[in-house]
Amino acid sequence: MDLCSWNGELALKFIPLCTLVAPLVALWIFRQWNNQKEKETSSNLAINIYEYIEDVKFSVVKTENILFHLIRNNNASYTREKQKEVISEISFDFNKSISKLISYLKIIKANSTKEVIEKTLIDLTESVEKINRLTLNVDSKYWSKGHLTLDEENKYVGDLNQNIKRINDAINNEELEKILQKLAMYREDKSA
Repeated sequence: MDLCSWNGELALKFIPLCTLVAPLVALWIFRQWNNQKEKETSSNLAINIYEYIEDVKFSVVKTENILFHLIRNNNASYTREKQKEVISEISFDFNKSISKLISYLKIIKANSTKEVIEKTLIDLTESVEKINRLTLNVDSKYWSKGHLTLDEENKYVGDLNQNIKRINDAINNEELEKILQKLAMYREDKSA
């Protein structure tokens, strides 16, 4: 009978303790889950940035090749319509891949105090603007005059190379790489 007896007085002593402990345990579990989710989100963001960096690299090479051919007039078989089509295609691809990368970098910048992200954003934004302007200048000058002078060609090629190099330097930055690697590894190694 002693095993089945109910001691109400003893139970009343533990009820206040249980009401204090249960919310604390729930709060601790919530914090652990929230921290893990935050790390996982940052990791996914860093992985997306890596993918967009590769897209930008591909798009930059494609843009550089097509613009170089347009500047040097190596592809004389282009009609006005074909050139407009090619320019709009490379501009769309180039601007889309760069804008996605810039958007993700802005998200990281909001949660980081690193100056390298701000510098990368400035370099990318300014270079894209200059390459877009260069594309329009080459297109308009080529079709208004029928050709570009050698000095104009050399100036445009120099501007193109300078801005392509600036974009490549911005996305191949070691500090940015370290930040992204740190974000990409959200699981802590417990064996170390």
